[in-house]
Amino acid sequence: MNPPIKKWKYSNIDKKALVLWKEYTKYKEAIFENAQEHAPWKIIKANRKTNASINAIEYILKKAPYEVKDKETIRHKSLRSIINE
Repeated sequence: MNPPIKKWKYSNIDKKALVLWKEYTKYKEAIFENAQEHAPWKIIKANRKTNASINAIEYILKKAPYEVKDKETIRHKSLRSIINE
């Protein structure tokens, strides 16, 4: 029987990343401060890769300057709702 709490792997790379966290944050903030209007940066939550990919594609599609948008066609549907159709 598996324990109900997932055990996360913690490596030497993770330890190094924690040491460098403040430096990473400094550079991330510099990127956002210097982003241009024509090339904006967008934070996309990535707790699940599939959802992150869908959210990124939806964001790009919503920003695309094309004439006709059928919002119902490009609206995200959950996998569960597609399976139940």
